Amino acid sequence: MTHLDIPGEQTLVGGQCISKDPFGKWRTVNILAARVSENAPNTEIFIHFRGFDKKWDRWTDIGHVRKLQLPRDASENADGDEEKTRRLRRLEDEQLEDSDEVELKIKNQHEQRTKIKNITHVQFGEWELETWYYSPYPERMQLDKQLYVCDMCFYYTNERKNMKAHLHGCNLSQPPGRRIYLQRGVAIYEVNGGSTNVDVKTYSQCLCLFSKLFMDNKTIYFDVEEYFFYVLCEMDKNGFAKPVGYFSKQKNEPHHNLSCLVVFPPYSRQGYGSMLIQLSYILSRRNCLVAGPEKPLSELGTASYQRYWTWAVAREIGRLENNEIINVDGLSKRLGMNLEDVQDTLERLQLTTTKEGTCTFTWARFVELTGRVVRPPKLQINPRHLDGLGRAQKRKRKRIDSLRR
Repeated sequence: MTHLDIPGEQTLVGGQCISKDPFGKWRTVNILAARVSENAPNTEIFIHFRGFDKKWDRWTDIGHVRKLQLPRDASENADGDEEKTRRLRRLEDEQLEDSDEVELKIKNQHEQRTKIKNITHVQFGEWELETWYYSPYPERMQLDKQLYVCDMCFYYTNERKNMKAHLHGCNLSQPPGRRIYLQRGVAIYEVNGGSTNVDVKTYSQCLCLFSKLFMDNKTIYFDVEEYFFYVLCEMDKNGFAKPVGYFSKQKNEPHHNLSCLVVFPPYSRQGYGSMLIQLSYILSRRNCLVAGPEKPLSELGTASYQRYWTWAVAREIGRLENNEIINVDGLSKRLGMNLEDVQDTLERLQLTTTKEGTCTFTWARFVELTGRVVRPPKLQINPRHLDGLGRAQKRKRKRIDSLRR
């Protein structure tokens, strides 16, 4: 196979070539880093598939890539690009006077530092996973690019023997918080990141570090005091609650009912993400709040929320009597959803709104649309099994339930 005939790392980094993607198709890649491994005969390069999410970035042997055939005028473009690069470097060396420029430079430095995965594989309980993104684990954990993580408490180490010793003594059978839901083998625990218990805080931090391996935009790792973590678990036959995902919610932030959401790769596409979204809105309604997730959402997050919003809006409209006009503001309050999210959903369902804040539709059109595009979630939370509410919250819930009737 023809491969890049480039002698050193300095020439490699920043270049382009072609490589096979995980599905066997040749694609253009950018070379982000290079290294010489004791276990590999050739130089290894870290590649990014152009136009693809960073989770597909990976280390590969230099012999597995091919030269990129450039068009004839590429040399002219290359000269121009080199001049642009020199100008940019001169600008970066100048003193920044504007605070916005300082923030931009910090952001760019963060992106440069985190664009290369520091951990490539992780052993999570019985699962061996390939990671997607950078996570700020301590440098001593990045030496072998392999990490071992306990699937109960999220303790981490890069030594197999240390993990074996930890598993022998780990006595955690559930997340260190109060259980608020249990139904059909699924349990949800509320973990307070601001707990005075050091073990709870450590659990929250380790949970964030692990989840960052599979989330591109997560920025909270250690400052967990201002967050609640709602950890969804599968109950095994021995009564252990195995975490499969969670969402975080910032305290004292009434307009946002969810900050970050992740379902761990072995448990994806099973309906757990939708369950967590449902829970975030149930908690909003029980606190008499109209809220939504922090934005902007990722591409996957947008798709997940649009599916939930479509189902929730259509279900609520279906509960109404056979009237032709509904009040969008009232619909927003009943669902606990932001007004703009309700309006966007009605537009996707082609149930147009008016300037007066009402939505006009025909029932025949509604039945046609909902029968074709609305699908209920695989898993649904039964609010009657949502426990652990205080007396004030229970009174609010009763008041809301009476209004719904």
